[in-house]
Amino acid sequence: MSRIALVLGAGLGGTVAAQTLRSLLPQGDRVVLVEREERHIFPPSLLWLMVGERSADALDLRHRLVAAPDHSE
Repeated sequence: MSRIALVLGAGLGGTVAAQTLRSLLPQGDRVVLVEREERHIFPPSLLWLMVGERSADALDLRHRLVAAPDHSE
């Protein structure tokens, strides 16, 4: 019987938790990451913005790209 792990909030902690769960749980189990915002900005990357090394657009990632299912296994 497969299980579903639900992670609420796709901030830094939620994203890491979902990725860790995915790596630890059996292949048949699912990890669902729920976030109400469409986009994610990784807070430590804001330093690159402040020193002019990245644009604001480069830091703005869509959640579906950050936490896309890994079908490589």
